[in-house]
Amino acid sequence: RDTFQQDLPITNLNLHNCSINKIEPGAFKGMNNLNELNLEFNQLTSIDIKQLDIPSLRTLRVGNNNFTLIVEAVFDKLPSLQSLGMEHCNIQQLPSLTFGKNTNLVKIDLSFNQLKAISRNVFSGLNVFKELRLAGNLITEFPHIPLYNISTLETLILANNTLTNVDFFKLNGLPNLRYL
Repeated sequence: RDTFQQDLPITNLNLHNCSINKIEPGAFKGMNNLNELNLEFNQLTSIDIKQLDIPSLRTLRVGNNNFTLIVEAVFDKLPSLQSLGMEHCNIQQLPSLTFGKNTNLVKIDLSFNQLKAISRNVFSGLNVFKELRLAGNLITEFPHIPLYNISTLETLILANNTLTNVDFFKLNGLPNLRYL
């Protein structure tokens, strides 16, 4: 069922705190000019987010929803995505290659979730990736392997985790890291 008229000139859509609990397939069909979508503070799951098919979307904010489980290929229909906010979503784990088709991602905010570790290939293929926020999770070991050789990474926020050991020698694979 189409929700929006074809080719609306809307570039930013704010559906923040609208009690949305489901996204139907095709709900955003016709939103060809949409660059930014805010779905924060709703009752969505990652299965709902997988329904988003918005090739032009550059910024997606879905914080404060319940994404305990992230389904594979959840962001595959968002190839232009540059900024993703998923803070306070109770995320416990990210599948490998979660962002595999999002090669334009510059910033990801996964702060204040339930992440204990980061899978090996989660960030593989992100060639312009500059900022990763992981504050307030349950991470105990510095995520060396998933971050290894992401040479474009400039900012890594790990505050409010329970890191027990950081081997700074392993940061050599992050030559542009400026803020830790």
